[in-house]
Amino acid sequence: MTKYAFLDFDGALSKGYIAEGALQYFSDLGLYSKECGKKQEELHNAYRQGRLSYHDLLLRSGKVWALGFEGTKTCSLKRAAEKHFEKARRNIYPSTYKLIGLLKRNGFTPVIVSASGYELMALAARALKIKKVFATKTKTIDGRYRNRLTTSLHVKDGKKRAMHAVASKEELARSFAFGDSITDVEMLESVGRPVALNPTPELETEAKRRKWATASSKNVISIVKKML
Repeated sequence: MTKYAFLDFDGALSKGYIAEGALQYFSDLGLYSKECGKKQEELHNAYRQGRLSYHDLLLRSGKVWALGFEGTKTCSLKRAAEKHFEKARRNIYPSTYKLIGLLKRNGFTPVIVSASGYELMALAARALKIKKVFATKTKTIDGRYRNRLTTSLHVKDGKKRAMHAVASKEELARSFAFGDSITDVEMLESVGRPVALNPTPELETEAKRRKWATASSKNVISIVKKML
């Protein structure tokens, strides 16, 4: 029976929101609609100012995501994503690499579960030597992106459905999940070993109420060792 470790990326394993800086970079290269880029920036500003919940940010951002890439060549975006990630990878917490190694040594299969774009998450997974990734994918036809998402990671219960697609209830009961925001509750409540990692105040409150483990990038290794 397989044991998994389901990991959100942004905020939990890496500082910041990787897609935010990437979209500006893609827009500057003409690979992402400037109008959609402006809309994404407005959504993120509303979130930072407390006028938009994180859940609503993901939901609205997801709808704009695919529209902005309409017509872009997949090969062009792949090259741009690789170049952007070389800088973005610096935001991955040093403890993240140690955490992945610790989990693997103890028989857990790590899986990234993120609402960020698959192109970037695939690169993050490669850097962390993680083979399985669930992330937001945009439909492609004849080597170009189209205005349609083929995944539902950005909607309610989307992450939970992804987890259930690979793990049975028995396997989930033995597994870890790591998340930083309130939208990760669906991940955390699905496993036997939930960890609120670098939690937002809202998730920290929920974690305390449910008596879940809470950790930061500085002490996550010691916390996880106690849970093994």
